[in-house]
Amino acid sequence: MRAASPVADIATWCSPVLLIHGDDDRNVQVTQTVDLVQRLGAQRVRFQEILIPDEIHDFLRYASWQKVGHAVTAFLERELGAGR
Repeated sequence: MRAASPVADIATWCSPVLLIHGDDDRNVQVTQTVDLVQRLGAQRVRFQEILIPDEIHDFLRYASWQKVGHAVTAFLERELGAGR
């Protein structure tokens, strides 16, 4: 399990990361994202974190999917320099 965890290779991370997590996720605890954020910060890796209130692992509400879609688009445009 440790080898499959994102933190197993955190020392090699350098690309920007978008983290999106539902705060009622019962598959992956929110504390794991909090831990990853702290580790990314220590590595000086750019990241954006979005916590979606009252959502589970797969996102149930249409509004959540819209928010995620907009966030992913904005993140990719910003980090990949779309339109430059």
